Amino acid sequence: MAAFIVVGTFSALTMWPLVSRIHSIPLPILLLYGAISAMAIASYLQVRNRVITQFDYDGSTLYYRTAGHPETRTLPMVDLHKIKDWRTKGGTLGFILVFRDGQKLNVDFALANSDALIARLRKDRWPENPPSL
Repeated sequence: MAAFIVVGTFSALTMWPLVSRIHSIPLPILLLYGAISAMAIASYLQVRNRVITQFDYDGSTLYYRTAGHPETRTLPMVDLHKIKDWRTKGGTLGFILVFRDGQKLNVDFALANSDALIARLRKDRWPENPPSL
């Protein structure tokens, strides 16, 4: 989220002096700033649809909500393909649930009981040989 704020602030601060001279700005520079802004917005919307904000798990089905989709959605755990670490340059943020159809959901460490959820998902999905953390 902080990256989106930084990009937005940078774009606004660098474009502000140019607004009064909009007709003198070369078209490629305007297109570049437009493309950067569009990519930042698209990235933000994609992340909103992937990060779980609330969940419930009954042993076979994951019920979850994201910021982009506040209604409860469900996914059967038989479709869970793997669980990866969610890493950035700043460190590990949580886990990424990857499903067979290619869908990905992010589980943030800040989410209450996220570690317990991941441990239970691993145990229920791969009971013989659960992948290690």
